[in-house]
Amino acid sequence: MRISRYAVWSDNPEGAEEVSAVFSGMSGTLIRLHPGEREAIERFVATGETTLDPARLRQFVEWQLLVSSNHDERERLRHRYDINRHDASSLDLTLVTSLGCNFDCPYCYESKRPSLMNAEVQRAVLELVDDCGPVLQNLSVTWMGGEPLLGKASLFDLSDEFIARCDERDIDFNANIITNGWLLDQATARRLNELHCSSAQVTIDGPPDTHNKMRPRVGGDPTFDRIVENLVAAADEIDISVRVNIDVSNLARVDELFGLLRDAGLSERITVYPGKMTSIGDNPDAPMATYEKRCYTGPEFAKVELEFTALAREYGFAKYAPPGLAGVPCTAVAGNGLVIGSEGEIWKCWDDIGDNKRVLGNVRNYRDLNQEGLLPWLTYHPLDDPQCRDCIALPTCMGGCLHRTIQGAARDAQCGTFRFNHVERVNRSAREFAGLEPHIASFDMIEEAKSVAQHAMDVPVTIGRRPVSL
Repeated sequence: MRISRYAVWSDNPEGAEEVSAVFSGMSGTLIRLHPGEREAIERFVATGETTLDPARLRQFVEWQLLVSSNHDERERLRHRYDINRHDASSLDLTLVTSLGCNFDCPYCYESKRPSLMNAEVQRAVLELVDDCGPVLQNLSVTWMGGEPLLGKASLFDLSDEFIARCDERDIDFNANIITNGWLLDQATARRLNELHCSSAQVTIDGPPDTHNKMRPRVGGDPTFDRIVENLVAAADEIDISVRVNIDVSNLARVDELFGLLRDAGLSERITVYPGKMTSIGDNPDAPMATYEKRCYTGPEFAKVELEFTALAREYGFAKYAPPGLAGVPCTAVAGNGLVIGSEGEIWKCWDDIGDNKRVLGNVRNYRDLNQEGLLPWLTYHPLDDPQCRDCIALPTCMGGCLHRTIQGAARDAQCGTFRFNHVERVNRSAREFAGLEPHIASFDMIEEAKSVAQHAMDVPVTIGRRPVSL
């Protein structure tokens, strides 16, 4: 036996509250260790002798902290990636109900234009869902824009259709929404929840004077007060996470923001997390192309993330936790993951929304997509990348942002923060969960009993029932 290459041991600094723990990256398990257990584990690996209780030893194996000496964890991750990439039982759709927006954010990466999803496009979306056939077990939808609630009518209509189809065929249906919050009043939040849209992401970029510059309405009017008012009313109807897009201009103001959200009565009712702003440089029509604020590098943002979370935790808006596991880094690299625009345009990545140069086809003719445009998304493999292969964060990242890789962006723009702050994140998470049972990351583990051969790279990817040749 040996210790997993993806184990991260808690290494509390001198003087800190002593909590001995280890994070098993392969299973997403944060394990609190009993006194002397690390030494016992290391002795067992070195000599085969152990004072550990056999049941405890089995736990370490089940949590994949201990693996057999000849076990190739990288190949297991390769199989996990392949299975999730080729999984025809799940369909992940991002639906842009409105490419127009009522906000005018200077860092937006989309080329927005007034456009609402019409009945013809809705019918085509439903045909795509129907074409996935009896193998479909899960339908996940992200409602997005522009501002998706400007297209509320199509969002509600499609949701009703999805629910009816999924109920009839015993398919799990879940949805979430990314909204600027202007139209997320209590009645809308309640209706979204009824339509299986259980969570909403809303962005607030600082206290009013900062936020209103970064996220004004079209025409320049402020938005902060109404968004907070809506959050107060909606927080009991739907799970809300607030994203704060961070660059060097607003980091110093987050303490004020937390105080305002606390004073509004939102502590313990919403979560707040930092978003890394990254320049998307290949769409000259997007506002981001002329945004001049300096974005943090990956290593810099890893430090920002830790301190942001520490402060948010004090105000009741966050907890420390290690990352969950990833089958694939995002739905863009999955065969059955598509972004569908308000006019039926098909993209693979959120960062391409509104960019006509990146359109792969139209949902009206989804069987006839641009194969050349698809190939980068459906052929990349993180296990073929030497830096990914050797990275401690691989099981929780699985290659990071492929869009930025395709762009030729710097490596740290592609990677998640766990690569840079894994030890300290595990330290803090261990103290957060002190005294509790091992914390298992939320992850629908792949069915190990499936034959890996059935999911090898030579298996065609399908969109609906149509094979895509690789």
